[in-house]
Amino acid sequence: MKLLRDRSIAAPLGLFLLQFGRPFLNYFPLYLHSVGRNPMLNLIIITDQEVALARLPPNVILYHLAEEELRSRLRAFLGDAFAMTAEPLPGSMYKLCDYRPFFSTLFADALAGRGFTHVGWCDSDVILGDLSSFLPDPGAYDLIGRLGHFTALRRTAFFEQLPLRVPAIRRHIVVR
Repeated sequence: MKLLRDRSIAAPLGLFLLQFGRPFLNYFPLYLHSVGRNPMLNLIIITDQEVALARLPPNVILYHLAEEELRSRLRAFLGDAFAMTAEPLPGSMYKLCDYRPFFSTLFADALAGRGFTHVGWCDSDVILGDLSSFLPDPGAYDLIGRLGHFTALRRTAFFEQLPLRVPAIRRHIVVR
């Protein structure tokens, strides 16, 4: 994984956005603008797509990751966490969202030394309003959001291990 840009700011929230196999949608600049208006977060984009660096707000961290390296990380994760040898994401990146609860483990190198109190994910079709107007103190919450489009969990061992405790998780993250 190659770091392309990091002018990150001190912020409590670190949110992942992964985009593989297809270009960003035409309203992606509007999404980035909404991210830039929220200094309480840093967006960590991991993609195999081209991104215009000059258009990124200061709170966006950009990594380039080849699809095969992503698949390699997923295979290693499945083997370590579940003793599975199944091929992750066979032929499609659609199921990548099933791995969201594991992003902090899969991409621990992107989080190293950043000091986020919460880590999660946000879809690129969620145009953010002023988060500080209804979330003045993110530290007061263990879980922010719950429907999956914008979710952040407190960075604790409990929350990082929680998805591994879901009995049927193996069935949901591997396409057969």
